[in-house]
Amino acid sequence: MEPISHHLQLILGSINFLEDQYNRLNLVLPETTVIIYLKIICDYLEQTDSQQKQFPREISLGDKRYFIRPNFALEFEYKGICEFTKKSKISTSLDSSVIRVDKETLSSSHSNPGGRKKIISCGKKLHDYFNSEQDIIPPHIEVSNQTEFISILLTKKKNFDLYSENIHPFSINFKNLINMKYISKTDFFTGESLSENSMQLLVCSDGEVAIDILDTVDKPVKLYCDDANLANQLLSNLSDSDINKISQSIFISGSKDIKKINQIEKRKFTTYTLDGLMEEFKAEKLSLKFNDTVSKSEIFYII
Repeated sequence: MEPISHHLQLILGSINFLEDQYNRLNLVLPETTVIIYLKIICDYLEQTDSQQKQFPREISLGDKRYFIRPNFALEFEYKGICEFTKKSKISTSLDSSVIRVDKETLSSSHSNPGGRKKIISCGKKLHDYFNSEQDIIPPHIEVSNQTEFISILLTKKKNFDLYSENIHPFSINFKNLINMKYISKTDFFTGESLSENSMQLLVCSDGEVAIDILDTVDKPVKLYCDDANLANQLLSNLSDSDINKISQSIFISGSKDIKKINQIEKRKFTTYTLDGLMEEFKAEKLSLKFNDTVSKSEIFYII
Protein backbone atom coordinates (compact mmCIF):
# COMPACT_ATOMS: atom_id res chain seq x y z
CA MET A 1 0.00 0.00 0.00
CA GLU A 2 1.31 3.43 -0.99
CA PRO A 3 0.15 6.66 0.70
CA ILE A 4 -1.61 9.16 -1.55
CA SER A 5 0.40 12.19 -2.67
CA HIS A 6 0.55 15.55 -0.90
CA HIS A 7 -1.65 16.96 -3.67
CA LEU A 8 -4.47 14.49 -3.00
CA GLN A 9 -4.06 14.91 0.75
CA LEU A 10 -4.43 18.68 0.31
CA ILE A 11 -7.57 18.28 -1.78
CA LEU A 12 -9.23 15.85 0.63
CA GLY A 13 -8.23 17.93 3.65
CA SER A 14 -9.64 21.03 1.98
CA ILE A 15 -12.96 19.30 1.25
CA ASN A 16 -13.21 18.09 4.85
CA PHE A 17 -12.56 21.62 6.12
CA LEU A 18 -14.87 23.39 3.67
CA GLU A 19 -17.83 21.06 4.17
CA ASP A 20 -17.84 22.07 7.85
CA GLN A 21 -18.26 25.67 6.71
CA TYR A 22 -20.70 25.23 3.80
CA ASN A 23 -23.44 22.68 3.19
CA ARG A 24 -23.44 23.35 -0.57
CA LEU A 25 -19.90 23.13 -1.86
CA ASN A 26 -18.53 23.13 -5.41
CA LEU A 27 -14.79 22.46 -5.63
CA VAL A 28 -13.07 23.25 -8.93
CA LEU A 29 -10.03 21.10 -9.85
CA PRO A 30 -7.95 20.63 -13.01
CA GLU A 31 -9.63 17.21 -13.44
CA THR A 32 -12.21 15.33 -11.38
CA THR A 33 -10.65 11.80 -11.65
CA VAL A 34 -10.92 9.75 -8.41
CA ILE A 35 -11.42 12.59 -5.89
CA ILE A 36 -15.11 12.00 -5.15
CA TYR A 37 -14.42 8.29 -4.55
CA LEU A 38 -11.58 9.03 -2.14
CA LYS A 39 -13.86 11.48 -0.31
CA ILE A 40 -16.57 8.82 0.04
CA ILE A 41 -14.00 6.40 1.46
CA CYS A 42 -12.93 9.05 3.98
CA ASP A 43 -16.56 9.50 5.01
CA TYR A 44 -17.20 5.76 5.23
CA LEU A 45 -14.19 4.95 7.39
CA GLU A 46 -13.79 6.42 10.85
CA GLN A 47 -10.62 6.90 12.86
CA THR A 48 -10.86 5.55 16.37
CA ASP A 49 -8.69 5.97 19.43
CA SER A 50 -5.76 3.68 18.60
CA GLN A 51 -4.87 3.42 22.27
CA GLN A 52 -8.17 1.69 22.87
CA LYS A 53 -7.61 -0.90 20.15
CA GLN A 54 -4.17 -2.25 21.06
CA PHE A 55 -3.71 -5.98 21.42
CA PRO A 56 -3.67 -7.86 23.72
CA ARG A 57 -4.77 -5.42 26.45
CA GLU A 58 -8.49 -5.70 25.68
CA ILE A 59 -8.73 -9.21 24.24
CA SER A 60 -9.14 -11.97 26.80
CA LEU A 61 -9.58 -15.72 26.52
CA GLY A 62 -13.16 -16.52 25.51
CA ASP A 63 -13.95 -13.04 24.19
CA LYS A 64 -16.31 -12.77 21.21
CA ARG A 65 -14.83 -10.64 18.43
CA TYR A 66 -16.05 -9.46 15.02
CA PHE A 67 -14.74 -8.67 11.55
CA ILE A 68 -17.20 -6.10 10.21
CA ARG A 69 -18.38 -6.21 6.59
CA PRO A 70 -20.83 -3.77 4.92
CA ASN A 71 -23.90 -6.00 5.41
CA PHE A 72 -22.91 -8.43 8.16
CA ALA A 73 -20.32 -9.24 10.82
CA LEU A 74 -18.14 -12.37 11.13
CA GLU A 75 -18.12 -13.58 14.73
CA PHE A 76 -15.41 -15.68 16.38
CA GLU A 77 -14.14 -16.54 19.86
CA TYR A 78 -10.59 -15.84 20.99
CA LYS A 79 -8.91 -19.07 22.18
CA GLY A 80 -5.49 -17.81 23.21
CA ILE A 81 -1.99 -18.25 21.76
CA CYS A 82 -0.81 -21.39 19.93
CA GLU A 83 2.13 -22.86 21.82
CA PHE A 84 3.99 -23.86 18.66
CA THR A 85 3.28 -21.12 16.09
CA LYS A 86 2.80 -18.27 18.62
CA LYS A 87 -0.17 -17.13 16.55
CA SER A 88 -3.59 -16.36 18.00
CA LYS A 89 -6.22 -19.10 17.90
CA ILE A 90 -9.81 -18.22 17.02
CA SER A 91 -12.83 -20.49 16.63
CA THR A 92 -16.36 -20.32 15.23
CA SER A 93 -19.55 -21.64 16.78
CA LEU A 94 -21.07 -23.12 13.60
CA ASP A 95 -18.40 -25.71 12.88
CA SER A 96 -15.96 -25.37 15.82
CA SER A 97 -13.18 -24.51 13.41
CA VAL A 98 -9.91 -23.39 14.95
CA ILE A 99 -7.98 -20.90 12.87
CA ARG A 100 -4.56 -19.41 13.62
CA VAL A 101 -4.07 -15.75 12.75
CA ASP A 102 -1.29 -13.24 13.30
CA LYS A 103 -1.41 -10.44 15.84
CA GLU A 104 -2.16 -7.73 13.26
CA THR A 105 -5.14 -9.62 11.88
CA LEU A 106 -6.58 -10.17 15.35
CA SER A 107 -6.09 -6.51 16.27
CA SER A 108 -8.17 -5.47 13.24
CA SER A 109 -11.23 -7.17 14.77
CA HIS A 110 -13.87 -5.37 16.83
CA SER A 111 -15.46 -5.98 20.22
CA ASN A 112 -19.00 -5.59 18.84
CA PRO A 113 -20.72 -6.17 15.47
CA GLY A 114 -20.99 -2.47 14.75
CA GLY A 115 -24.77 -2.47 14.50
CA ARG A 116 -24.88 -5.29 11.93
CA LYS A 117 -27.94 -7.45 12.56
CA LYS A 118 -26.69 -10.37 10.47
CA ILE A 119 -24.03 -12.26 12.45
CA ILE A 120 -22.15 -15.20 10.87
CA SER A 121 -19.85 -17.55 12.81
CA CYS A 122 -18.45 -19.94 10.21
CA GLY A 123 -14.90 -21.16 9.62
CA LYS A 124 -15.30 -21.26 5.84
CA LYS A 125 -16.52 -17.66 5.77
CA LEU A 126 -13.51 -16.60 7.84
CA HIS A 127 -11.13 -18.42 5.49
CA ASP A 128 -12.80 -16.75 2.49
CA TYR A 129 -12.44 -13.39 4.24
CA PHE A 130 -8.73 -13.89 4.93
CA ASN A 131 -7.84 -15.33 1.52
CA SER A 132 -9.93 -13.30 -0.92
CA GLU A 133 -8.30 -9.87 -0.88
CA GLN A 134 -6.38 -9.74 2.38
CA ASP A 135 -8.68 -6.85 3.26
CA ILE A 136 -7.43 -6.04 6.74
CA ILE A 137 -8.25 -2.54 7.99
CA PRO A 138 -5.70 -1.14 10.48
CA PRO A 139 -6.85 -1.23 14.11
CA HIS A 140 -7.25 2.56 14.37
CA ILE A 141 -9.70 2.58 11.44
CA GLU A 142 -13.18 1.09 11.44
CA VAL A 143 -16.18 0.93 9.12
CA SER A 144 -18.65 3.64 10.04
CA ASN A 145 -21.98 2.64 11.55
CA GLN A 146 -23.54 5.96 10.52
CA THR A 147 -27.17 5.24 9.56
CA GLU A 148 -29.05 8.48 10.10
CA PHE A 149 -28.51 9.67 6.52
CA ILE A 150 -28.45 8.28 2.98
CA SER A 151 -25.62 9.04 0.53
CA ILE A 152 -26.21 9.55 -3.19
CA LEU A 153 -23.41 9.55 -5.78
CA LEU A 154 -24.34 11.14 -9.12
CA THR A 155 -21.65 10.21 -11.63
CA LYS A 156 -21.09 8.85 -15.13
CA LYS A 157 -21.64 5.09 -15.32
CA LYS A 158 -18.36 4.46 -17.15
CA ASN A 159 -16.40 6.34 -14.47
CA PHE A 160 -18.19 4.47 -11.70
CA ASP A 161 -17.41 1.11 -13.32
CA LEU A 162 -13.75 2.07 -13.77
CA TYR A 163 -13.01 3.57 -10.37
CA SER A 164 -15.16 1.32 -8.20
CA GLU A 165 -13.40 -1.75 -9.62
CA ASN A 166 -9.87 -0.35 -9.39
CA ILE A 167 -9.72 1.51 -6.08
CA HIS A 168 -8.64 -0.70 -3.16
CA PRO A 169 -8.37 1.11 0.19
CA PHE A 170 -6.44 -1.16 2.59
CA SER A 171 -6.57 -3.77 -0.22
CA ILE A 172 -10.38 -3.84 -0.06
CA ASN A 173 -12.28 -3.44 -3.31
CA PHE A 174 -14.35 -0.25 -3.19
CA LYS A 175 -17.57 -2.18 -3.89
CA ASN A 176 -16.86 -4.64 -1.08
CA LEU A 177 -16.07 -1.92 1.43
CA ILE A 178 -19.22 0.12 0.96
CA ASN A 179 -22.84 -1.02 1.07
CA MET A 180 -23.99 0.36 -2.28
CA LYS A 181 -26.62 -0.08 -4.96
CA TYR A 182 -26.62 1.24 -8.52
CA ILE A 183 -30.01 2.65 -9.58
CA SER A 184 -30.65 2.98 -13.33
CA LYS A 185 -33.48 4.78 -15.14
CA THR A 186 -35.24 1.45 -15.68
CA ASP A 187 -35.20 0.59 -11.96
CA PHE A 188 -38.22 1.37 -9.84
CA PHE A 189 -36.68 2.57 -6.60
CA THR A 190 -38.91 1.96 -3.58
CA GLY A 191 -36.42 2.18 -0.74
CA GLU A 192 -37.16 -1.43 0.30
CA SER A 193 -33.59 -2.46 -0.49
CA LEU A 194 -32.18 -0.03 2.05
CA SER A 195 -30.54 -1.60 5.07
CA GLU A 196 -31.35 -0.14 8.47
CA ASN A 197 -28.09 -1.10 10.12
CA SER A 198 -25.29 0.08 7.84
CA MET A 199 -24.37 3.09 5.74
CA GLN A 200 -25.99 3.37 2.32
CA LEU A 201 -24.53 4.65 -0.96
CA LEU A 202 -27.00 4.89 -3.83
CA VAL A 203 -25.29 5.45 -7.19
CA CYS A 204 -26.99 6.84 -10.29
CA SER A 205 -26.09 8.48 -13.60
CA ASP A 206 -29.17 10.58 -14.19
CA GLY A 207 -30.40 13.65 -12.34
CA GLU A 208 -34.03 12.50 -12.55
CA VAL A 209 -33.12 9.23 -10.83
CA ALA A 210 -31.44 11.19 -8.04
CA ILE A 211 -34.63 13.24 -7.63
CA ASP A 212 -36.71 10.03 -7.49
CA ILE A 213 -34.47 8.80 -4.68
CA LEU A 214 -34.85 12.10 -2.83
CA ASP A 215 -38.63 11.81 -3.13
CA THR A 216 -38.57 8.27 -1.73
CA VAL A 217 -36.17 8.27 1.22
CA ASP A 218 -37.21 9.57 4.60
CA LYS A 219 -33.72 10.41 5.91
CA PRO A 220 -31.40 13.38 5.32
CA VAL A 221 -29.26 12.96 2.22
CA LYS A 222 -25.59 13.59 1.54
CA LEU A 223 -25.10 14.19 -2.17
CA TYR A 224 -21.85 13.68 -4.11
CA CYS A 225 -21.43 14.60 -7.79
CA ASP A 226 -18.36 14.75 -10.04
CA ASP A 227 -19.83 15.61 -13.44
CA ALA A 228 -20.81 19.13 -14.51
CA ASN A 229 -23.53 18.09 -16.95
CA LEU A 230 -25.20 15.80 -14.42
CA ALA A 231 -24.92 18.47 -11.74
CA ASN A 232 -26.61 21.04 -13.98
CA GLN A 233 -29.36 18.57 -14.94
CA LEU A 234 -30.05 17.87 -11.29
CA LEU A 235 -30.04 21.48 -10.12
CA SER A 236 -32.24 22.60 -13.02
CA ASN A 237 -35.01 20.16 -12.06
CA LEU A 238 -34.65 20.10 -8.29
CA SER A 239 -37.56 21.57 -6.35
CA ASP A 240 -37.02 23.70 -3.26
CA SER A 241 -38.48 20.96 -1.05
CA ASP A 242 -36.14 18.36 -2.53
CA ILE A 243 -33.03 20.50 -2.16
CA ASN A 244 -33.94 21.06 1.48
CA LYS A 245 -33.76 17.29 2.00
CA ILE A 246 -30.06 17.42 1.09
CA SER A 247 -28.14 18.13 4.27
CA GLN A 248 -24.75 18.25 2.48
CA SER A 249 -23.84 18.62 -1.20
CA ILE A 250 -20.29 18.13 -2.48
CA PHE A 251 -19.72 18.78 -6.18
CA ILE A 252 -16.34 18.28 -7.87
CA SER A 253 -16.02 20.15 -11.16
CA GLY A 254 -13.25 20.17 -13.74
CA SER A 255 -11.89 23.66 -14.44
CA LYS A 256 -12.89 23.33 -18.12
CA ASP A 257 -16.47 22.40 -17.24
CA ILE A 258 -17.37 24.87 -14.52
CA LYS A 259 -19.30 27.15 -16.91
CA LYS A 260 -21.65 24.24 -17.70
CA ILE A 261 -23.18 24.47 -14.22
CA ASN A 262 -25.22 27.64 -14.65
CA GLN A 263 -27.39 26.83 -11.63
CA ILE A 264 -24.58 27.01 -9.06
CA GLU A 265 -25.13 30.59 -7.92
CA LYS A 266 -28.92 30.37 -8.12
CA ARG A 267 -28.85 27.35 -5.80
CA LYS A 268 -26.50 29.17 -3.42
CA PHE A 269 -23.47 26.91 -3.77
CA THR A 270 -20.07 28.13 -2.61
CA THR A 271 -17.37 27.59 -5.24
CA TYR A 272 -13.69 27.15 -4.39
CA THR A 273 -10.62 26.47 -6.49
CA LEU A 274 -7.34 25.06 -5.18
CA ASP A 275 -5.07 25.73 -8.14
CA GLY A 276 -3.00 28.35 -6.32
CA LEU A 277 -2.49 26.23 -3.21
CA MET A 278 -1.27 23.20 -5.13
CA GLU A 279 1.58 25.18 -6.61
CA GLU A 280 3.33 24.90 -3.24
CA PHE A 281 3.80 21.16 -3.72
CA LYS A 282 6.40 19.84 -6.12
CA ALA A 283 6.31 16.46 -7.80
CA GLU A 284 7.73 13.76 -5.56
CA LYS A 285 10.61 11.66 -6.85
CA LEU A 286 9.81 8.05 -6.08
CA SER A 287 12.16 5.10 -6.50
CA LEU A 288 9.16 2.99 -7.52
CA LYS A 289 6.44 3.94 -9.97
CA PHE A 290 2.96 2.70 -9.19
CA ASN A 291 0.48 1.87 -11.93
CA ASP A 292 -2.74 1.77 -9.93
CA THR A 293 -5.72 3.99 -10.69
CA VAL A 294 -5.15 6.44 -7.84
CA SER A 295 -1.42 6.88 -8.57
CA LYS A 296 -2.05 7.48 -12.27
CA SER A 297 -4.62 10.18 -11.44
CA GLU A 298 -2.18 12.15 -9.29
CA ILE A 299 -0.39 13.56 -12.35
CA PHE A 300 -3.41 15.81 -13.05
CA TYR A 301 -2.81 17.73 -9.79
CA ILE A 302 0.92 18.33 -10.12
CA ILE A 303 1.47 21.91 -11.23
